[in-house]
Amino acid sequence: MTKTIFVAVSLLALSFQAQAADSPCKGLDNASCSALAGCAWQAERVAGEKSDKTGKPYTRSMKAHCRKGGPLKVKKADQAAS
Repeated sequence: MTKTIFVAVSLLALSFQAQAADSPCKGLDNASCSALAGCAWQAERVAGEKSDKTGKPYTRSMKAHCRKGGPLKVKKADQAAS
């Protein structure tokens, strides 16, 4: 029984590692990330600094990195105003 659970957990962990390796954005610098269509640059955040968008302080620090997903979506109301 414990062998079965261990094998199942091991296989689950391997599947998560395989999904993380699939991103073409991983490890890119700011210029390369911005040039790639499916990626977006996430700026560094320091806990305690206030968010420009909400004005609330960040609860966690985060290193700058490139993420999969492209630019942030624009709300329909903002598109109509443009």
